[in-house]
Amino acid sequence: MRGFPRSCLAGAAATLTLMAGCDTVTSDRSLQWVSVNEAKELGVPKGFSLAGQKSVAFVDPRNPTDFAAGHVEGAVLVPFAALREGAAEQLQPYQILVVYDSDHDDVVARSMSKRLMEFDRWDVYTLRGGLRAWDKAGEPVGHGLPQSLSEGSEGVASEAMTKPLYGRQKR
Repeated sequence: MRGFPRSCLAGAAATLTLMAGCDTVTSDRSLQWVSVNEAKELGVPKGFSLAGQKSVAFVDPRNPTDFAAGHVEGAVLVPFAALREGAAEQLQPYQILVVYDSDHDDVVARSMSKRLMEFDRWDVYTLRGGLRAWDKAGEPVGHGLPQSLSEGSEGVASEAMTKPLYGRQKR
């Protein structure tokens, strides 16, 4: 019995690759929700581990004005609209990302989490309850813009002062 021609083997490998999926497709089922306490513990190794602590970044996908009005202290501002412009590059030093928005089940946080998962480089989690849950748990909330953005952004900072803490008016 003769073996398969190389062209058949190459075709079979290509078909398997297509069936396995070259592109990462995400849905809401792909999201990994974490509470405030779980988010704070993400980088800490559990039990006996030779691996050290992992670097964690809290990612705020809102616009600079909402970020300036209130954010998780130490968070990285990566506006969702700026992802196409390569804004996610500033997240490269981190191994774990926790994405949050103002409230529970916010569309922007879910969309950002799924988009970052598609980059296939990080463990991505979504903070259940967003910034409201963070603040309610008594965790530190920062105000203002990151140093790199604050120069020449006086208009953003003054607009943030007139906005409510979480970027939305209460009804």
